[in-house]
Amino acid sequence: MGDTRNGNQKENIEELIDYLISEHRDEFEIELSEKLRGFEAQLRGEFNRRLELIRKDLSETLKTRIEHINRNSQVIDTRSADARPVVECDYLTYKESTAGLVITGLNEKDSDKADIYIPSTINGKKVVEVGADAFSKNSAIEKVVIEDGIEKVGDRAFYGCARLKEVVFPDSVTKLGREAMYTCKNLERVRLSKKLTALEYGILYQTAIKSIELPEGLREIGTLALCGCYNLRQVNIPKTVTTIKMYAFHYCFNKKDAVGEIYIPDSVEKMEAKIFDGCVNLTINCEAKRKPAGWDSAWNPINRPVNWGVK
Repeated sequence: MGDTRNGNQKENIEELIDYLISEHRDEFEIELSEKLRGFEAQLRGEFNRRLELIRKDLSETLKTRIEHINRNSQVIDTRSADARPVVECDYLTYKESTAGLVITGLNEKDSDKADIYIPSTINGKKVVEVGADAFSKNSAIEKVVIEDGIEKVGDRAFYGCARLKEVVFPDSVTKLGREAMYTCKNLERVRLSKKLTALEYGILYQTAIKSIELPEGLREIGTLALCGCYNLRQVNIPKTVTTIKMYAFHYCFNKKDAVGEIYIPDSVEKMEAKIFDGCVNLTINCEAKRKPAGWDSAWNPINRPVNWGVK
Protein backbone atom coordinates (compact mmCIF):
# COMPACT_ATOMS: atom_id res chain seq x y z
CA MET A 1 0.00 0.00 0.00
CA GLY A 2 2.83 2.34 0.94
CA ASP A 3 4.51 1.90 -2.40
CA THR A 4 1.26 2.56 -4.26
CA ARG A 5 0.60 5.73 -2.33
CA ASN A 6 4.14 6.97 -2.88
CA GLY A 7 3.86 6.27 -6.57
CA ASN A 8 0.60 8.19 -6.85
CA GLN A 9 2.09 11.14 -5.01
CA LYS A 10 5.09 11.16 -7.38
CA GLU A 11 2.81 11.19 -10.41
CA ASN A 12 0.75 13.99 -8.94
CA ILE A 13 3.87 16.05 -8.28
CA GLU A 14 5.11 15.55 -11.85
CA GLU A 15 1.73 16.53 -13.26
CA LEU A 16 1.77 19.67 -11.08
CA ILE A 17 5.26 20.53 -12.32
CA ASP A 18 4.20 20.01 -15.94
CA TYR A 19 1.20 22.27 -15.37
CA LEU A 20 3.30 25.04 -13.82
CA ILE A 21 5.91 24.78 -16.57
CA SER A 22 3.22 24.97 -19.23
CA GLU A 23 2.15 28.32 -17.86
CA HIS A 24 5.74 29.58 -18.10
CA ARG A 25 6.09 28.03 -21.58
CA ASP A 26 3.20 30.13 -22.82
CA GLU A 27 4.84 33.23 -21.39
CA PHE A 28 8.15 32.27 -23.03
CA GLU A 29 6.45 31.62 -26.36
CA ILE A 30 4.82 35.07 -26.27
CA GLU A 31 8.14 36.71 -25.30
CA LEU A 32 10.07 34.78 -27.97
CA SER A 33 7.51 35.65 -30.64
CA GLU A 34 7.75 39.35 -29.78
CA LYS A 35 11.56 39.27 -29.86
CA LEU A 36 11.58 37.43 -33.19
CA ARG A 37 9.25 40.02 -34.73
CA GLY A 38 11.52 42.78 -33.48
CA PHE A 39 14.63 40.99 -34.77
CA GLU A 40 12.95 40.38 -38.15
CA ALA A 41 12.11 44.07 -38.47
CA GLN A 42 15.71 44.96 -37.59
CA LEU A 43 17.09 42.53 -40.19
CA ARG A 44 14.74 43.80 -42.89
CA GLY A 45 15.76 47.36 -42.15
CA GLU A 46 19.44 46.44 -42.41
CA PHE A 47 18.77 44.47 -45.60
CA ASN A 48 16.96 47.41 -47.23
CA ARG A 49 19.69 49.81 -46.13
CA ARG A 50 22.37 47.69 -47.76
CA LEU A 51 20.38 47.33 -50.96
CA GLU A 52 20.03 51.09 -51.16
CA LEU A 53 23.81 51.53 -50.71
CA ILE A 54 24.47 49.00 -53.49
CA ARG A 55 21.97 50.76 -55.74
CA LYS A 56 23.69 54.10 -55.09
CA ASP A 57 27.17 52.67 -55.76
CA LEU A 58 26.06 51.02 -59.00
CA SER A 59 24.34 54.19 -60.16
CA GLU A 60 27.46 56.29 -59.55
CA THR A 61 29.73 53.69 -61.19
CA LEU A 62 27.56 53.42 -64.32
CA LYS A 63 27.20 57.18 -64.56
CA THR A 64 30.99 57.61 -64.38
CA ARG A 65 31.52 54.86 -66.95
CA ILE A 66 29.02 56.34 -69.41
CA GLU A 67 30.62 59.78 -69.06
CA HIS A 68 34.04 58.20 -69.69
CA ILE A 69 32.81 56.43 -72.83
CA ASN A 70 31.09 59.53 -74.17
CA ARG A 71 34.18 61.62 -73.56
CA ASN A 72 36.88 59.26 -74.80
CA SER A 73 35.27 56.92 -77.32
CA GLN A 74 33.86 57.25 -80.79
CA VAL A 75 31.99 54.56 -82.71
CA ILE A 76 33.81 53.44 -85.85
CA ASP A 77 31.65 54.11 -88.92
CA THR A 78 32.06 54.10 -92.68
CA ARG A 79 31.12 57.71 -93.33
CA SER A 80 33.63 60.13 -94.82
CA ALA A 81 35.93 61.93 -92.42
CA ASP A 82 34.19 65.24 -93.08
CA ALA A 83 30.82 63.78 -92.05
CA ARG A 84 32.02 62.25 -88.78
CA PRO A 85 31.49 64.02 -85.44
CA VAL A 86 34.29 66.24 -84.21
CA VAL A 87 36.38 64.30 -81.72
CA GLU A 88 38.48 66.26 -79.26
CA CYS A 89 40.39 63.33 -77.70
CA ASP A 90 41.91 65.39 -74.91
CA TYR A 91 43.76 62.35 -73.55
CA LEU A 92 46.01 62.07 -76.64
CA THR A 93 48.93 64.25 -77.66
CA TYR A 94 49.75 64.79 -81.33
CA LYS A 95 51.65 66.89 -83.80
CA GLU A 96 50.81 68.12 -87.29
CA SER A 97 52.54 66.90 -90.44
CA THR A 98 51.96 67.76 -94.08
CA ALA A 99 49.77 64.65 -94.45
CA GLY A 100 47.78 65.08 -91.23
CA LEU A 101 48.04 64.47 -87.48
CA VAL A 102 50.59 62.12 -85.91
CA ILE A 103 49.76 60.70 -82.48
CA THR A 104 52.68 61.16 -80.08
CA GLY A 105 51.28 59.67 -76.86
CA LEU A 106 49.12 60.40 -73.84
CA ASN A 107 48.70 63.54 -71.80
CA GLU A 108 50.51 63.28 -68.49
CA LYS A 109 47.25 63.29 -66.51
CA ASP A 110 45.95 60.35 -68.58
CA SER A 111 49.14 58.29 -68.57
CA ASP A 112 47.46 55.63 -66.40
CA LYS A 113 44.61 54.88 -68.83
CA ALA A 114 44.08 51.14 -69.39
CA ASP A 115 41.99 51.32 -72.59
CA ILE A 116 43.15 53.51 -75.47
CA TYR A 117 40.96 54.41 -78.44
CA ILE A 118 42.72 56.22 -81.28
CA PRO A 119 40.26 57.94 -83.67
CA SER A 120 40.97 58.72 -87.32
CA THR A 121 40.00 62.39 -86.91
CA ILE A 122 40.63 64.87 -84.09
CA ASN A 123 39.05 68.31 -84.11
CA GLY A 124 38.10 67.72 -87.74
CA LYS A 125 41.68 66.91 -88.81
CA LYS A 126 42.71 63.53 -90.22
CA VAL A 127 44.97 61.29 -88.14
CA VAL A 128 47.40 59.51 -90.45
CA GLU A 129 49.86 57.87 -88.08
CA VAL A 130 50.59 56.56 -84.59
CA GLY A 131 54.10 57.92 -84.24
CA ALA A 132 57.34 56.19 -83.34
CA ASP A 133 57.66 55.48 -79.58
CA ALA A 134 54.23 57.03 -79.01
CA PHE A 135 53.25 54.67 -76.15
CA SER A 136 56.63 53.04 -75.60
CA LYS A 137 57.14 51.53 -72.10
CA ASN A 138 53.75 52.65 -70.82
CA SER A 139 53.00 50.52 -67.75
CA ALA A 140 49.21 51.00 -67.64
CA ILE A 141 47.80 50.34 -71.12
CA GLU A 142 45.97 47.01 -71.46
CA LYS A 143 44.02 47.39 -74.71
CA VAL A 144 44.40 49.54 -77.82
CA VAL A 145 41.84 49.96 -80.60
CA ILE A 146 42.80 52.02 -83.66
CA GLU A 147 40.06 53.40 -85.90
CA ASP A 148 39.91 52.59 -89.59
CA GLY A 149 41.53 55.36 -91.64
CA ILE A 150 44.89 55.52 -89.88
CA GLU A 151 47.58 54.35 -92.30
CA LYS A 152 50.81 53.87 -90.35
CA VAL A 153 52.06 52.74 -86.95
CA GLY A 154 55.62 53.82 -86.28
CA ASP A 155 58.65 51.95 -84.94
CA ARG A 156 58.39 50.91 -81.28
CA ALA A 157 54.91 52.47 -80.98
CA PHE A 158 53.96 50.04 -78.17
CA TYR A 159 57.46 48.85 -77.29
CA GLY A 160 57.74 47.30 -73.82
CA CYS A 161 54.14 47.98 -72.71
CA ALA A 162 54.23 45.52 -69.82
CA ARG A 163 50.45 45.19 -69.25
CA LEU A 164 49.28 45.35 -72.85
CA LYS A 165 46.98 42.38 -73.63
CA GLU A 166 45.23 43.25 -76.89
CA VAL A 167 45.77 45.45 -79.95
CA VAL A 168 43.32 45.89 -82.84
CA PHE A 169 44.79 47.30 -86.06
CA PRO A 170 42.36 48.36 -88.80
CA ASP A 171 42.73 47.29 -92.42
CA SER A 172 43.74 50.83 -93.38
CA VAL A 173 47.18 50.29 -91.79
CA THR A 174 49.71 49.50 -94.52
CA LYS A 175 52.87 49.92 -92.45
CA LEU A 176 53.52 48.49 -88.98
CA GLY A 177 56.94 49.60 -87.78
CA ARG A 178 59.93 47.70 -86.42
CA GLU A 179 59.63 46.42 -82.83
CA ALA A 180 56.08 47.82 -82.69
CA MET A 181 55.08 45.45 -79.84
CA TYR A 182 58.55 44.30 -78.81
CA THR A 183 58.64 42.61 -75.36
CA CYS A 184 54.95 43.20 -74.60
CA LYS A 185 55.09 40.05 -72.49
CA ASN A 186 51.36 39.91 -71.63
CA LEU A 187 50.14 40.53 -75.17
CA GLU A 188 47.78 37.65 -76.05
CA ARG A 189 45.57 38.97 -78.88
CA VAL A 190 46.55 40.89 -82.00
CA ARG A 191 44.33 41.68 -84.96
CA LEU A 192 46.62 42.57 -87.90
CA SER A 193 45.67 44.70 -90.88
CA LYS A 194 44.81 42.77 -94.05
CA LYS A 195 46.89 45.27 -96.03
CA LEU A 196 50.24 44.49 -94.40
CA THR A 197 52.89 43.20 -96.79
CA ALA A 198 55.66 42.65 -94.20
CA LEU A 199 56.10 41.74 -90.56
CA GLU A 200 59.01 43.98 -89.63
CA TYR A 201 62.02 43.23 -87.45
CA GLY A 202 61.06 42.09 -83.92
CA ILE A 203 57.46 43.23 -84.33
CA LEU A 204 56.03 40.64 -81.88
CA TYR A 205 59.24 39.67 -80.11
CA GLN A 206 58.59 37.90 -76.76
CA THR A 207 54.84 38.33 -76.63
CA ALA A 208 52.32 35.87 -75.12
CA ILE A 209 50.31 35.12 -78.26
CA LYS A 210 49.16 31.51 -78.72
CA SER A 211 48.06 31.88 -82.33
CA ILE A 212 47.95 34.61 -84.92
CA GLU A 213 46.16 35.08 -88.23
CA LEU A 214 48.67 36.34 -90.77
CA PRO A 215 46.95 38.33 -93.52
CA GLU A 216 46.70 37.20 -97.13
CA GLY A 217 48.93 39.56 -99.08
CA LEU A 218 51.81 39.28 -96.61
CA ARG A 219 55.07 38.77 -98.48
CA GLU A 220 57.78 38.78 -95.86
CA ILE A 221 58.24 37.65 -92.25
CA GLY A 222 61.17 39.62 -90.89
CA THR A 223 64.10 38.81 -88.62
CA LEU A 224 62.99 38.09 -85.02
CA ALA A 225 59.40 38.90 -86.05
CA LEU A 226 57.85 36.32 -83.70
CA CYS A 227 60.97 35.28 -81.82
CA GLY A 228 60.45 34.18 -78.22
CA CYS A 229 56.66 33.70 -78.46
CA TYR A 230 56.89 30.73 -76.09
CA ASN A 231 53.13 30.09 -75.97
CA LEU A 232 52.69 29.92 -79.73
CA ARG A 233 50.81 26.80 -80.82
CA GLN A 234 49.77 27.26 -84.43
CA VAL A 235 50.74 29.41 -87.40
CA ASN A 236 49.51 29.12 -90.98
CA ILE A 237 51.69 31.11 -93.36
CA PRO A 238 49.70 32.64 -96.26
CA LYS A 239 50.43 31.57 -99.82
CA THR A 240 51.57 35.11 -100.62
CA VAL A 241 54.69 34.90 -98.41
CA THR A 242 57.92 34.46 -100.36
CA THR A 243 60.58 35.23 -97.72
CA ILE A 244 61.13 34.24 -94.08
CA LYS A 245 64.16 35.82 -92.45
CA MET A 246 66.64 34.70 -89.81
CA TYR A 247 65.34 33.86 -86.32
CA ALA A 248 61.75 34.65 -87.37
CA PHE A 249 60.37 31.92 -85.04
CA HIS A 250 63.43 31.50 -82.83
CA TYR A 251 62.44 29.90 -79.47
CA CYS A 252 58.75 29.70 -80.28
CA PHE A 253 56.84 26.48 -79.49
CA ASN A 254 59.15 26.15 -76.51
CA LYS A 255 56.98 25.36 -73.47
CA LYS A 256 56.18 21.74 -72.60
CA ASP A 257 52.43 22.38 -72.90
CA ALA A 258 52.81 24.43 -76.11
CA VAL A 259 53.23 21.65 -78.67
CA GLY A 260 52.49 23.23 -82.02
CA GLU A 261 52.44 23.09 -85.80
CA ILE A 262 53.37 25.45 -88.58
CA TYR A 263 52.35 25.27 -92.24
CA ILE A 264 54.69 26.60 -94.93
CA PRO A 265 53.22 26.97 -98.46
CA ASP A 266 55.28 26.37 -101.58
CA SER A 267 55.23 30.12 -102.29
CA VAL A 268 58.10 30.50 -99.78
CA GLU A 269 61.18 30.74 -101.98
CA LYS A 270 63.69 31.96 -99.42
CA MET A 271 64.27 30.70 -95.86
CA GLU A 272 67.23 32.12 -93.96
CA ALA A 273 69.24 30.38 -91.22
CA LYS A 274 68.06 29.38 -87.73
CA ILE A 275 64.43 30.27 -88.33
CA PHE A 276 63.21 27.47 -86.03
CA ASP A 277 66.15 27.34 -83.64
CA GLY A 278 64.99 26.41 -80.11
CA CYS A 279 61.51 25.29 -81.24
CA VAL A 280 61.61 22.04 -79.25
CA ASN A 281 57.89 21.21 -79.50
CA LEU A 282 57.26 21.94 -83.18
CA THR A 283 56.14 19.92 -86.19
CA ILE A 284 56.69 21.58 -89.58
CA ASN A 285 54.32 20.90 -92.48
CA CYS A 286 55.57 21.98 -95.90
CA GLU A 287 53.61 22.11 -99.12
CA ALA A 288 56.83 21.66 -101.13
CA LYS A 289 57.78 18.04 -101.81
CA ARG A 290 61.43 18.66 -100.87
CA LYS A 291 63.63 21.47 -99.58
CA PRO A 292 63.66 24.30 -102.16
CA ALA A 293 67.00 25.51 -103.46
CA GLY A 294 66.54 28.97 -101.90
CA TRP A 295 66.27 27.61 -98.36
CA ASP A 296 69.37 27.89 -96.17
CA SER A 297 70.88 24.57 -95.10
CA ALA A 298 70.41 25.61 -91.45
CA TRP A 299 66.80 26.73 -91.76
CA ASN A 300 65.78 23.94 -89.34
CA PRO A 301 68.91 23.75 -87.15
CA ILE A 302 67.59 21.40 -84.45
CA ASN A 303 65.96 19.08 -86.97
CA ARG A 304 62.34 19.44 -85.98
CA PRO A 305 60.05 16.88 -87.68
CA VAL A 306 59.18 17.94 -91.25
CA ASN A 307 56.26 16.60 -93.29
CA TRP A 308 56.83 17.30 -96.99
CA GLY A 309 54.13 17.52 -99.65
CA VAL A 310 51.35 18.55 -97.27
CA LYS A 311 48.45 20.24 -99.06
